[in-house]
Amino acid sequence: MSISVYHCPKCTRELPPSGTLSLGSEDVTIFQCDECLQKVEMMGDTFEVAFTFAVRGDGSWFDPKTESDGDQ
Repeated sequence: MSISVYHCPKCTRELPPSGTLSLGSEDVTIFQCDECLQKVEMMGDTFEVAFTFAVRGDGSWFDPKTESDGDQ
């Protein structure tokens, strides 16, 4: 099931999907909130990037980098 809109878990802005990701037998929808930035360390530098998260078909969101539930 494809999700056509989701609210950012941090600021509640309504977001369109940015793409999909296959995790095993499940396809999840990816969203990005350009208003909510997060710091990421890569190659010794720190960057601010858009808050990115994935949503399962049941509506629960999680961080695709860690595959841990964020819907707490």
